[in-house]
Amino acid sequence: MKTLRLLAVFVMAAFVTSSGNVVIAQERHEEERHEHHWDRDRPRFDDHERWETERWWAEHHERPIIGFRVEDRYPREWEPRLVPGYTLDYEWRRRMYPVPVDLYRRLPPPPRYYSYYVIGGHVCLVDRRDWRVADVIHIEL
Repeated sequence: MKTLRLLAVFVMAAFVTSSGNVVIAQERHEEERHEHHWDRDRPRFDDHERWETERWWAEHHERPIIGFRVEDRYPREWEPRLVPGYTLDYEWRRRMYPVPVDLYRRLPPPPRYYSYYVIGGHVCLVDRRDWRVADVIHIEL
């Protein structure tokens, strides 16, 4: 009987110790994750998303992937048009690519009806209902 109680105390101590580590690890993970609260009417990137995108580009600029390659760039005279509020026509849409998965994982989930795209080497938040650009992170290629 004494052995059974001792075993129960040991199991309980092991459970408390292990669950405490899980809670600490979960708290640490939640601190690292950035939660973006999108404005419902005018969603915009914040400084954290800009920083994450710049950091991602610093890690990948030597071997650019689709969307960021020289051949994916658009004509220079198009640059001033890629701003919030601009509606992408067919010519623009055929030159846009989904954001790479490893960059997508660094960004918060986009708001409903919006997606991230790479257009001419820039990361854009686009409303899929009307192809309107909500915001742009300009990357110096």
